[in-house]
Amino acid sequence: MGAGHRQCGNGQRQDGAGVQAHLYQRHGTLNLFAALQVATGLIQTNATTLKRRAEFMQFMDQIVADAPADRQLRVILDNDCAHKRCDDWLALHPNVHFHFIPSFGQLVKPG
Repeated sequence: MGAGHRQCGNGQRQDGAGVQAHLYQRHGTLNLFAALQVATGLIQTNATTLKRRAEFMQFMDQIVADAPADRQLRVILDNDCAHKRCDDWLALHPNVHFHFIPSFGQLVKPG
């Protein structure tokens, strides 16, 4: 499987029945991670060709390394699967807190 491909699906449902995974091709799409320090306006970015948890964790490791150890970091994320299941990493970084935007809701209500 090449760098522009990824396998989706886990191959088996909880009831034991098989699930056919499909191949997803990104066709050159880049993945952008960005962090904004609201107080200073500093923006840190990283563009990757792969959209996996490993690349997200590498970006977060860099953000944590660049921040003062006593600073609380609030991270606002969408509900992409690369951002989920990071409990072990978060346990090692108690000053980092993930906040997820609603999956199918408005971010700001009009009016």
